[in-house]
Amino acid sequence: MVEGNINHSMRSAKIAFGDRAKNLESKGLLDNYCQDRPQKRLYNYLYAHENGYGNGNGNEASEDGWKFRGRGLKQLTGRANYKNASETLREIFPNEYIDLEANPEKVEEIKYAVLTAIAFWEKHEVWKEADKVKSTNDSDELFKQIRKKVVGKSAFKWKDAKDYFTKTYKAFKVNECQKDNAQSINGEYNLYKTNYIKKTYSKAMTSESKTYKFEVYKNGVLEKSYTLEKSEHGYFNFPESGINWGRYGTRDSKSIGGDNWANEECVAALLGSFILLKKVV
Repeated sequence: MVEGNINHSMRSAKIAFGDRAKNLESKGLLDNYCQDRPQKRLYNYLYAHENGYGNGNGNEASEDGWKFRGRGLKQLTGRANYKNASETLREIFPNEYIDLEANPEKVEEIKYAVLTAIAFWEKHEVWKEADKVKSTNDSDELFKQIRKKVVGKSAFKWKDAKDYFTKTYKAFKVNECQKDNAQSINGEYNLYKTNYIKKTYSKAMTSESKTYKFEVYKNGVLEKSYTLEKSEHGYFNFPESGINWGRYGTRDSKSIGGDNWANEECVAALLGSFILLKKVV
């Protein structure tokens, strides 16, 4: 999970690396390099600066290709990406900062495998493409564009990425969670009611107040209640504790004030989903 399968066949190398691997094949070296264990020569060639895909690496002789090979959930690759990940960690998770350019092997640890994936997602604004996907029926091109953001123009393994999205979509029962169109009344605060069995949520009370109460029900019986304040930006900070609200790292100070933010309807739906997951897991 934290270090990719680095034993490429000639076929998989040509699929993943395109012209770089084909150039190596034309020199009569691809087969030999693919037979190496570990495949240091292959990676040092494929990710060398002079081959145009170094991501901040030095030349082939520097052996940066192997040193900064794919690691972590994102499969962070290249000296520059390791350096950028460190800088982004310093910004959004200052207490977890470490110089990954000097210690690339740390990304093999689950802690930094996760944090560097988050850092890459933020640094390269992958979420801008990901947010365009609304359902499992969306076009393949959307999933390809996300993969291009992550791995480059080859969009390598975009079908796998779509498959994982589909599994997650089904696990969270996204298509089953619907907004109830029940009429709301005016009151002293805003109130949302979520029924995690019926997989519905509705706004039961409306107010000019920035105070919102979110109640989660099981067939009419109240199980959980949260009271949150809407920020000046119109979003809510998630609770720091409670069923399935565990999170990793420290809050950042960027953007709208932190990293656990959502609009009111998203909070209402997710509260029901998270509590349902707790019941079935």
